[in-house]
Amino acid sequence: MKTTHFNLTAQVPAVPSGTISPPTQSFTVRSLDAYAISNAFVQVNGINNLVDGINSQIAGDTLTCNDFKLQQPDNVVLQIYYHGIRDYSALFPTVKSTEPARAIRMGAFYQEAENCFEQGAWISFMLMSAAIFEHLLYYKLGSPNNPTALSALNTRALNQGAITQNAHNIIKTTNNARNVIHCNRMADPDITRAQAMDAKTVIDELMRAF
Repeated sequence: MKTTHFNLTAQVPAVPSGTISPPTQSFTVRSLDAYAISNAFVQVNGINNLVDGINSQIAGDTLTCNDFKLQQPDNVVLQIYYHGIRDYSALFPTVKSTEPARAIRMGAFYQEAENCFEQGAWISFMLMSAAIFEHLLYYKLGSPNNPTALSALNTRALNQGAITQNAHNIIKTTNNARNVIHCNRMADPDITRAQAMDAKTVIDELMRAF
């Protein structure tokens, strides 16, 4: 069983101090419908509430809370326990909404990258990571008439403020590391576990941000 969480904020109309919010609130949770959820909890200001299908429900990418007496701006955390990913393309909801074919391709890359990561197959993982980075940056920058090589996309993304310097450096390392497969790159160092971990972290960061 795996777990992940989503940070949410109660968004309700301003009401006088001490007045509770309306009894029902719905949250659209990015990529929630990607997961095969076993059970879940809604944490409101540090107090856990089981998603029981009565006081709270999950349907697709929507979490509905009933009678939680939420006030603005309460901190709400959705913690899910899941068997795995049921739809990898749904991990890229923004892409899926406009380019479903690209989201399916990116989902396939992510699934293969995940399998490689869990097996410690770092070379294969970095190859897939570079592919994911390339599609993410290409989609984010939205300019197909410009150079589409990952190195060029990475530089443009940094210059336009779409990614941080740290993300830029890790994407550059990932791009360089995947070239270790070429016959004329025998002098290149082997890919390390730390490099793979860094790439995985940045992929997940960009997926949430984009």
